[in-house]
Amino acid sequence: MHPCFQVSELTSLICAMLIEPNSMIVTFRRQKSFRKDLASLASTCKAFKEPALDALYYELRSLAHLFMCLPPDLWKIEDKVKRADHRGVLDTQKILSFLRAMRRSDWLILEGYARRVHSLDILGGDDIAIDSEVLIMVSIYCGVSLFPQLRHIHISYIARRTGSDSPFSLLAAKLSFGPALSHLHLSNVDSSSLPIILLASQSSPALQSLDLKPVSEARVLMTPFLTEAVHGFRQLRVFDVFLPGDATSQAGLLSALRSLHSLERLSLSVSTRDQMNHTPSPAISLSNLSHFSIRCYARQVEDIMRCFLHLDTVTSFTGIIVGVADISSLDVDQALISLATKLPDTVSSIDLTIPRECKDFESSSLQSLNKFHELKHLTLTMGTLPFHNDHFVLLTFPHLLSLCLHSSERKLSATLQSVGLLLRHYPRLMHLSLAVDAQNIPNAECDTSPLHVCSRTLTSWDVTRSITEDPEFTARHIMSMIPNLCKLTSQNMSKQGALWKRVADLVDFWRVAFRQCHSK
Repeated sequence: MHPCFQVSELTSLICAMLIEPNSMIVTFRRQKSFRKDLASLASTCKAFKEPALDALYYELRSLAHLFMCLPPDLWKIEDKVKRADHRGVLDTQKILSFLRAMRRSDWLILEGYARRVHSLDILGGDDIAIDSEVLIMVSIYCGVSLFPQLRHIHISYIARRTGSDSPFSLLAAKLSFGPALSHLHLSNVDSSSLPIILLASQSSPALQSLDLKPVSEARVLMTPFLTEAVHGFRQLRVFDVFLPGDATSQAGLLSALRSLHSLERLSLSVSTRDQMNHTPSPAISLSNLSHFSIRCYARQVEDIMRCFLHLDTVTSFTGIIVGVADISSLDVDQALISLATKLPDTVSSIDLTIPRECKDFESSSLQSLNKFHELKHLTLTMGTLPFHNDHFVLLTFPHLLSLCLHSSERKLSATLQSVGLLLRHYPRLMHLSLAVDAQNIPNAECDTSPLHVCSRTLTSWDVTRSITEDPEFTARHIMSMIPNLCKLTSQNMSKQGALWKRVADLVDFWRVAFRQCHSK
């Protein structure tokens, strides 16, 4: 074997690349193939055994798979009858159980794998439940936690059958939670999993991120568990939660937020259209909050913002207004005014989504955002962009560095001329995301009446969904306005993707040629 493979850092890096390939899309079949490769590597090469096992068990997607590593005479998987349906057909579930008592030698094998687990991801596809007797036997040996290095837990499970056991029971949670746990994500879980919240506050004092998105029926029951648990979350930095539907439970949950003094990022989501009339107001004050995010209906924005005494420390805001058929521009206008009134002038980043159902929304409605003079990053997503060539002057952000304008409209209203006017209005802009119509006829004025604008700060432009027909024409006018453009990206497919790839190549060539000419 080559001496370089004696370097543990190198072998660990190779194994990590196998389990996390450099690809945006990795199919389940390919993931299974990578894991087989790691298993083979661990069993055939001594130098790779430890790093390969570390990579193979870094993320665990089934508790049952861990117990299957034990000697085969110890465990079995069988179908147990849970109930019969209305037709008399028996419904079964797979259960992993032990055939004999667990010995210390068995525990040493299990410990050798469990200590490598850093992430536990239990999804709905895992239908193998663990018998409680198995977990009780393991608890005799494992002490505080079965997984001493566990950092992340993600549980997303809805029982497919009424009466089915969850593959991640409360007893399994007690064995999994430990002092090293920092991230807990519960999504689509029912009320039987809610005690996990209280258990996390007791067993994992270092928890830094909590994401709670149970099914709608369990959200009303979530408030008492969270109210009791918040006092144990002394280091919680990030909290993402779905608010329950009724006002009483909402008020109780929001009031519990007052105990999360270390919170830095807060995301609140509302799934019902009911008004949130909280009397009295919860009066939340979070002195360390820097990012605030809400997802709700337009008429609920003011109710949510009223729950906070002040948001002076917030520097980043994300707002998603949920679309409904009867939404009006007046509702959205009032929501934007409520945001501008409550958020501090020093906000530097805003990501705002206006529903496409609001078809009469106009750019003048965004003028309430002009109070944010320190804004550096702005993202607007809506059905139809209400901007035309002379509308960018309505928004005044002298320090803006990044502007992303996204829409779902088929006919693009922005042209290369629009980009020129935009660059003239935002002279410090460094990144732009905007789909444009760069065809020759809509941009004829670029030759007949050029704007003579030149931005030397803009270096990145995402032109996804843009259209062009003449790459040379498009590249020439882009370079005349943006000579330092280094990154022109497009996620367009088929013909338009190829045309914009040609535009990007021409821009790169002319930029390099331009610099070489001026360096002589």
